[in-house]
Amino acid sequence: MTPPRQIEKAISAVAIVGIAILAWFPLIVQSSRQPHTLWMLIPVSLAMALFALALVYDVAERMLGAGRGIYAVAVFCTVPAVGLAASDPAAMHLAALLVFNAAAVFLASRARGEERPYFIGMLALLLIAAGAFFGFTTADIVFAFALALAVGEDGKRRTWVFIGAGLWLFYAIGAAVRLVANLPLPRFELSGSGVTLASALSLLPWTLWAIPLVIRLGLPPADTVRWRGVAALVALLVPVFAVLSGDDLIAVSVALAPALALLAAHLLHEDLAAGRATRKIPALATPSLLTALALLAISFLSVTGVVSKPVMGSAQIASGVVLAVALAWTAFSRLHRWAFFLLAVAGVYFGLLVTQREPLFPSPETATTPVPLSFFFLILAAGLAAATAALLLKRWLFPGRVKQPDNEYRFAVDNFHSFADSKPRPVSLADLNVPFSFAVFGDVAGAESLFATRRGGFFMFRALARTLNQTAPAFAVSLGDLAREASPFAYGRLLRLLRRISVPLIVTPGNHDVFLGEEYDARHFHRLFGADNAVFDAGPARFVILNNARGFVSDRQFEWLQQALSAPRPFTLVFCHKPVFEQRSETFYAMETREHAARLHEMFRARGVTAVFSGHIHSLLHERRDGVTYVISGGGGSKLTSADDLHHYLLVDVRAGEIVVRALPLGLKPLPGASPLLELRLAPLS
Repeated sequence: MTPPRQIEKAISAVAIVGIAILAWFPLIVQSSRQPHTLWMLIPVSLAMALFALALVYDVAERMLGAGRGIYAVAVFCTVPAVGLAASDPAAMHLAALLVFNAAAVFLASRARGEERPYFIGMLALLLIAAGAFFGFTTADIVFAFALALAVGEDGKRRTWVFIGAGLWLFYAIGAAVRLVANLPLPRFELSGSGVTLASALSLLPWTLWAIPLVIRLGLPPADTVRWRGVAALVALLVPVFAVLSGDDLIAVSVALAPALALLAAHLLHEDLAAGRATRKIPALATPSLLTALALLAISFLSVTGVVSKPVMGSAQIASGVVLAVALAWTAFSRLHRWAFFLLAVAGVYFGLLVTQREPLFPSPETATTPVPLSFFFLILAAGLAAATAALLLKRWLFPGRVKQPDNEYRFAVDNFHSFADSKPRPVSLADLNVPFSFAVFGDVAGAESLFATRRGGFFMFRALARTLNQTAPAFAVSLGDLAREASPFAYGRLLRLLRRISVPLIVTPGNHDVFLGEEYDARHFHRLFGADNAVFDAGPARFVILNNARGFVSDRQFEWLQQALSAPRPFTLVFCHKPVFEQRSETFYAMETREHAARLHEMFRARGVTAVFSGHIHSLLHERRDGVTYVISGGGGSKLTSADDLHHYLLVDVRAGEIVVRALPLGLKPLPGASPLLELRLAPLS
């Protein structure tokens, strides 16, 4: 495995520390100003929280993929109760509970392969200690999430029950020792004085992420136990049990923090990064809207004094209303990453409310004068007016959004464009003679993070543009997924980046380029790139661009393709986004309509197609079937499939009697003299 560059590691470390500072520093300052004698223990609480943070980051990087730990960190730090545990030395028991749960998740996630017995043994010892320290409380049910991780992703329900019951037995042993033995162990009491509004706020906003996942997975769970399903159920049921038993919801929220961090990061990437909504409910709409309603309700109660004259200042109320309007706007506009960011801000907001030492709802005798009701409605009206103005401005600037989607296929002979000028213009390559070279790259959309350990997306696209301009091939072929989604904003951003490329470009559409959510719309692609199916000749080779981004090929496309492949050429190269075949055994990410894939392969075999280039899978793969070479090159800049993959592009040399395909690595900095990752030599049709 190639280690990430040290500079990228440093950037990730700085980002993690920055998130922790932004989330916890206001709470630490607030705690240090309190007239208690434990302020010197704040570094101890902070160190325990940072240790738990490091464990959660490590688990997210290994379970969810490189670069995704930063999102788990953002969630973990902005769980309101975690901020309390990190900043208040009087809540040292919460910091201890946080470390125990993070360590349990870490050990459970490492229980794989030959090391599984060792880590399960370590987890059993940890559960004994947890039972001795905390006893039987609602918060400790959260350890069930660690048990699900210990079983593994492919564990059957029977296996999960067996291992889970065995590990719970160790926890019960520790709790029994706490009850009957008088050992000199620290005893952390987690039971509270009932449910208060301040403790209820500690569960928001991230606990709400469990709702869309439970809706999506359905109940009861499938035969195969999956950690995300267990995490969602635990996040929903444990607070309910805590309310019924009168336990402290802040302790429950602390215990849930590692599971919520992994759950939210998983949902963001699996359901949102690909630009598609869940089938039953948009994954981010539920937590965003419910959090917005909670913010509005808190502000309204503070203004009206419904509950014992609540004390909230004008700044707190204004912030709550603005956050509520912004969350609702981002949810309806499918601005998923902005909604994620605002949920993190809401977590810090709730943390400030939870940890303020003045009671959130004091008695009428000690309450200050509430903010006038007119102030609340003034802020709410201003927020709604701003949202309405933004909507009208959006429709005025981008009138195409209200038009009917373009579902038609377009065909062309030659379809090259130059984007180096102020406006895209068509260019012709009719005079191209051998020998010549051209570049192929795939999948540059979907940049997940600016600070990921293996950065990609538009940063890598800029590096790709620099490399193309330096190597100066005759032209470049994109295998699709240039834009984040089929929206005016995404294509406007893409056009600004395409101007960095000086060589002629031809594009086959990817699913990101022609889908907005689950709706197919090629309008923006056609406007910028022209036809989505094209054929042209250059030297001894025929080039065919095929749109299969929908997972199938239409009858009209098959007729056109039959004609495009009818004239024999020494070399015939086909370019499409989705692979015809999945070359990996553990997953499937090729064309969904398999009968169309089989028909394509038979046509390629019969017509003497030399090679088929595709993207979609963010990796570098190749195979040869029935004389046809299939190359998958999806490493142009998007988040890579695994840590073993590298960002790359293909440089293809066309000669009179041979075509040489080389896969060259890409880096944020130039890589002169780098060895090819792959080299293929293709012979002409005999």
